[in-house]
Amino acid sequence: MKKTVSILTMAGAMLLAGTVQAADVIYPAYEVPVAPVADGFDWDGFYAGVGVSGSLWGGGARSVGGSLSVGGNATFDNFLVGIEGSAHYGYSNATNDWGYVLGLEGRAGYLVAPEVLVYLSGGAAYLDPAPSDWYATAGAGVEFAVTDQMSVDVQYRYLWASTSSANSIGVSALWHF
Repeated sequence: MKKTVSILTMAGAMLLAGTVQAADVIYPAYEVPVAPVADGFDWDGFYAGVGVSGSLWGGGARSVGGSLSVGGNATFDNFLVGIEGSAHYGYSNATNDWGYVLGLEGRAGYLVAPEVLVYLSGGAAYLDPAPSDWYATAGAGVEFAVTDQMSVDVQYRYLWASTSSANSIGVSALWHF
């Protein structure tokens, strides 16, 4: 009887060992493809865009409107320099009329991340109708890359002349070529 139990035990152990080996499936090793790493958004070159902006003038006057802008950038490591021309068309409650603003500004910025630019800007603007035709401008902004060729810009501008001044905030969608 002891011999029978020993033989059955050994046969069971061999049977289990054979079953375990049969369950161990060997899969071939595959290399997982690695996506190419992008260098970040390409800020160099020309761009054009559309936007909206609103201004609060001294004395409580307000204006709101749309804008078109074109510009160009050049980067040097994480630093950016550029120039931008813009045309704004909007309504002012001070004049109860529609008017336009033509601007030309330079900008200098720093890429805090490959897709995030912070910058300062300054230049001149021509307003019609306005208490003064020519205004100086100074501002700051943050621009975010949202696709390979599109960015969104949020900017503050201060406009001033000898007779009046304004605070302006705008948002633009820009396409880079």
